[in-house]
Amino acid sequence: MAGKHSDVGARRPRRFALSALGVLALVSAGLVVGFAGTGGTYAAWNSTARVTGATVTTGSTAIQVSTTAGGFAASATLGTPTSALGPGATTATPFVVKNTGTTPVALSATVASGSSAALTSALRVAVTAASAPNCTSALAPSAVSPLTSYSTGTSLPRLQPGSTQSLCLVLTVPLNDASSATAQTVPLTVNLTGTQASS
Repeated sequence: MAGKHSDVGARRPRRFALSALGVLALVSAGLVVGFAGTGGTYAAWNSTARVTGATVTTGSTAIQVSTTAGGFAASATLGTPTSALGPGATTATPFVVKNTGTTPVALSATVASGSSAALTSALRVAVTAASAPNCTSALAPSAVSPLTSYSTGTSLPRLQPGSTQSLCLVLTVPLNDASSATAQTVPLTVNLTGTQASS
């Protein structure tokens, strides 16, 4: 009987130990599941707001031209010289450009002719900034470029919206190029371009 009591007493601690390990295992598993569940459901609070009713309006770039005889329009007819040009003679014709858009513009001009007459090659031309009273033959020294390849580039003033600029078309028949250009008439077109520019 004494031997049996000794056997039972030896097994009890083992059962307790197994139970304790089982409890620890369950608690550990519960902690792992708890952390995983907390991470999966976590989210920061947030809020949104909206602004409506904003509008965007674009501007425009536009220029018009006028001679002294009429109002501003997309095109105008320049007057012709009152007398025929001879060797060394100069004619000057005023006109005005207006910025009718909403953006500043940089002006440039070219002069062209559809004629193949010798006078087309002989003519020297300039488009320069000058008021009507100052648009005279005194500007002849500025007319040094051939008509066939003339461009002002960026030499003309910039125009702010609503403002105007007086210009002058200067034409000269050089002395040394006039012999083959007698008794001829050539049509001319001044092409003006207004390019949007910074103010």
